[in-house]
Amino acid sequence: MPLRLQIVSQHKDSVGENHTREFIGCGGTIGRSLENDWALPDAQRYLSSRHAMIDCKGSTFYLFDTSRNGVFLNGSDAPIGKGSSQKLKDGDLIRMADYEFLARIIVDKRLKPDDGMRDSIVRAQLVEEDTSKEIPMLAEDNMSEPTLDDVIDVAKSSGN
Repeated sequence: MPLRLQIVSQHKDSVGENHTREFIGCGGTIGRSLENDWALPDAQRYLSSRHAMIDCKGSTFYLFDTSRNGVFLNGSDAPIGKGSSQKLKDGDLIRMADYEFLARIIVDKRLKPDDGMRDSIVRAQLVEEDTSKEIPMLAEDNMSEPTLDDVIDVAKSSGN
């Protein structure tokens, strides 16, 4: 069950094919930085580098305000508030700077319901285990500064 955000303001034409983005159970970020899942141009810099975050718990999407200038929902004059979140519903209108988005929650009965295994914590746990080998360290009492004789001995034994 993805969340589809579609730009419905005049910016729709300026971003071309990039006017719609779907977020699945793992969520994502929105802002002007290219490091976001949805990077949006903003020459006036009203959008924060990371303006908002989408998160999904079970089958419910949440919009987190991570900005300086606010994220506004359904025409409200008051922002959600930096560090705060709001549950998203199908048809919600979201405003960030000069961008307005229409939120659509896509229900596809052919898809299995989200089992919650794709939230950010679980995603981190799904990273493959590091299979590199650990080099055993010498105990400090077995360590000593090499002498010139040690270096010469190593060079002789390696054939240099």
